[in-house]
Amino acid sequence: MTGIMQISKESIFSGLNNLRADSILSAGFDDMFGFTEPEVRKLCADFGSPEKFAEAKEWYDGYRFGNADLYNPWSILMYVSEKFTPGKYWAGTSGNSIIADLVNNVDHDMFGDLKILESGGSISADIEMSVTFEGLRDPGGKDIYSVLAASGYLRAEMDGGHYRLTIPNREMQKVYCDAVIGALGRFRDVRKPVDGFCSAVLKGDVKAMEESLQNVLDALASIRILDSEHVYQMMVLMMLARLRGTCEVDSDHEAGDGYYDIRVLSLVPRSPSIIIEIKRCRTAKQAETAAKAAITQIRDRRYFSGLKGEAILYGVAFFGKKTKIAVERISCGK
Repeated sequence: MTGIMQISKESIFSGLNNLRADSILSAGFDDMFGFTEPEVRKLCADFGSPEKFAEAKEWYDGYRFGNADLYNPWSILMYVSEKFTPGKYWAGTSGNSIIADLVNNVDHDMFGDLKILESGGSISADIEMSVTFEGLRDPGGKDIYSVLAASGYLRAEMDGGHYRLTIPNREMQKVYCDAVIGALGRFRDVRKPVDGFCSAVLKGDVKAMEESLQNVLDALASIRILDSEHVYQMMVLMMLARLRGTCEVDSDHEAGDGYYDIRVLSLVPRSPSIIIEIKRCRTAKQAETAAKAAITQIRDRRYFSGLKGEAILYGVAFFGKKTKIAVERISCGK
């Protein structure tokens, strides 16, 4: 009998007792649930493409069962079957609604956790392999992390008295990106304005950026979550995650004399680098001034330090569902 975890209903006694349950945290049979690294390396070689191992590792490695590090077996088999073309193979076998539910019910702490995870960082949490339906219904409840880990959306590795959680690989990172974007527009399709926003950011097209952002903001179910700079930063960062694969997108890293909000580095040679500073205003009249102040902050604190060639600086100011963007192009030297 197999499944991903034990879900119990409170105050109900089961007629099936005294079972031994091996979970993702158990050492028993831990190397039987996926391909090991030597197996994947051999598979690539046997099918005539040993050079594809690094790509397979980037996309499908990262799962942890007990003490074993494993590759997703379904995705690896599909990857090889499709002539070593990377894609979201395992992710396409389910609706991924669990991540959408996570986004739809987040509190401020979980918004922060999701941002850290999507940016490639890790969070610390307690993991339980037996949870209750009541715990899963709790907005902001931490049981959701146990389900995400047990179902393969997060890698869980013991670190002290807690578990360190990370997104395991590039396939799952794309799942998070798509699910979060979908959850941002619960009642409308926002994929088109999100793609439009990303395209406009790369071109320096402020008008198109503002229009696309407005469409995404209007599609949000409620204005109640838009109550901090952090939430706006999270939203913009998740939208820009659509650029992964052609750009490196990160946030809150040290540069110059401070920490930038968002940075986008194109993987295409001679393309401009992008720095974005987010501001939240108390009134709509402050938006234009705040956007320009954000540009000044980027310059004064030298967030572009270490970059080469052209850079596009954006100051993005929000008031509720309204936005104003300032832009400036600079040369960072050779």
